[in-house]
Amino acid sequence: MASIFILGVDMSLLSSRFILSRFFWITICLLFCIQVVSVAPASAQAAPEEMVIEMVDRLKSERDPSVLLEYVHWDTAFDNFPEEQRREIDVSSPGEFRGYFEGFFRDPANFIQKQMKGRMAGMTPEQQQMMQAQFEQMAASMVEKRRKIDEKMSRAEYKVGQIDLKGNTATVELITSLDGQTRSQSLPLELINGKWYLPTMKFVDGKSASSLPD
Repeated sequence: MASIFILGVDMSLLSSRFILSRFFWITICLLFCIQVVSVAPASAQAAPEEMVIEMVDRLKSERDPSVLLEYVHWDTAFDNFPEEQRREIDVSSPGEFRGYFEGFFRDPANFIQKQMKGRMAGMTPEQQQMMQAQFEQMAASMVEKRRKIDEKMSRAEYKVGQIDLKGNTATVELITSLDGQTRSQSLPLELINGKWYLPTMKFVDGKSASSLPD
């Protein structure tokens, strides 16, 4: 997301919000591209692809991206998250890290609005008004994007492709087909305490978002 300057106010004050928005769109893209979600980690006996299939099935029925967070191993994800970005989003523990993303995923517009209020306290009324307008535009865009992705998810088909298993790590390829177009995405997993988890919140790079089926 490009930087925004309003009445000379450097919107880097909202850098944590922009980081969060980036993770929201990245994860939404992942959800559509590989259709992943669930409500509980798979059993210890499950192979990595079985866990992914379970997540896929739940995404298509639940259509709630926040449940994806229940498959993240938060201690590991927190350790893997760059320290500089931890400071920017003001988290200092795995619990705070999870809470930050849960708050956003469950109601992104409301979460950002609450965070912005503190940032807007030192602005002039005119600056606050313009910032509020920017927020409303962002919120409307989120709602419309989610609506379109929900519709596409209901029509998409998927299958598991190549599986690369190396000790306690695995990469599962998911192939998504929609309206004659096919895309593949590799999902990294890690076996921790006998269960497969997503070990990071940075499991999609910039290329993934641009390679979604139209």
